[in-house]
Amino acid sequence: MTVIDRNHVQVRGDGQRAMIFSHGFGCDQNMWRFVAPVGEFVRQQIPNSQLVALNASDHCPNLSAPDEVISAIRRSVR
Repeated sequence: MTVIDRNHVQVRGDGQRAMIFSHGFGCDQNMWRFVAPVGEFVRQQIPNSQLVALNASDHCPNLSAPDEVISAIRRSVR
């Protein structure tokens, strides 16, 4: 089973720029030492992509820090 299948990844669109939305893990903050490097690895695999890290720390940053999420999305689609 590929990592794409195992994680139920959905790819949509066929544009030249990619935006990846990822869901957090239900673990303590110690877990991020394993997870954080994955974002950079994925960014390196996708030409002309960028990794955007938000300061929001809640499970659903789109609810707890909507202005930050909206600003990040707007900067990405310009």
